[in-house]
Amino acid sequence: MKADITRMETVGCLCGSSGAASRSVAAHDEASGESFTYLVCSACSLERLSPRPTLGHIGSYYPANYVPHVGHAPKGRADRLKRLVYEVVWAPRDEVRPELRPWRPLLRVLFWPIRRRSVLAFEPPDVRRVFEFGAARATDLLAFKAAGWQADGCEPSEQACALALAQGIHLQNATAETAVLASAAYTCILFNNVFEHIHDPVSVLRTCHRALQPGGVLMLIVPNHGSWAGRLFGAAWPGYDAPRHTWGWTPKSLRQQLAAAGFAIEYVHHQATGAWLWSSVLSMRHSPGQAGHVKRWLARNAAWAGIPFSVMAAWAGHGDFLRLVARKA
Repeated sequence: MKADITRMETVGCLCGSSGAASRSVAAHDEASGESFTYLVCSACSLERLSPRPTLGHIGSYYPANYVPHVGHAPKGRADRLKRLVYEVVWAPRDEVRPELRPWRPLLRVLFWPIRRRSVLAFEPPDVRRVFEFGAARATDLLAFKAAGWQADGCEPSEQACALALAQGIHLQNATAETAVLASAAYTCILFNNVFEHIHDPVSVLRTCHRALQPGGVLMLIVPNHGSWAGRLFGAAWPGYDAPRHTWGWTPKSLRQQLAAAGFAIEYVHHQATGAWLWSSVLSMRHSPGQAGHVKRWLARNAAWAGIPFSVMAAWAGHGDFLRLVARKA
């Protein structure tokens, strides 16, 4: 890694390949007005932002109104549905509400297509202690806490840490690279749309492996840079959120890095998305180009029309997001 003495650095691929990039993607940061380049590794398909802001400087690219760091997300229908899916599909019988128990077999059939849309989408262990990297305002940790877990985590934003504390969750105010985790202390570690942000995934995965108990769960939720939409729309696709997204993960590159870190993958789930993604695509938010009047109108009024494409892509194994569960081997 060669660092600029000011604020930028260039990086090679995590797989160690010295080959030329198979292609590149230019992405625009709407907030700063700067443009950045993602290089695609021809050996493992991993995409990397290079040059990129250093770890000490990347915080300046997160605006004060960055959505995960502001406000309290009120519990809505989606949260209640996720809790219901957990009780029906994953929870032990004694955690299921009595009125649901007679209907559980039928509900399992009905909820089977969405059984993995929750951060609790795995068989819970006897000892329940979770750590979340980049926990933001602790929305996911509150779901774990409601299911009887001891919840810990880290978050580099002081503002988000204060919001989490107001809800009873104390977070380390630290980056993923500097967070302190005791050895064999946890039975689950979570990255929910965070693993693409960190600068040193290799060292963080080593930390995870050391901090998990044998058989412990590692859950990663990341934008899928091998998705149909990502390949079709390039930088207009929201997965290219430069420079905050420093890595672009694909199923192949994730499998390679997790195997090298000592994890065995249990499942990879391709997830469809809603109208917000298509609104971002049509508005060309992260693209160096500009959206015309027609595209801006479509972004405001017809983004929902892209949802069937998202569903079809997910069924075909090319969804916009990957939800991966692995266990410490």
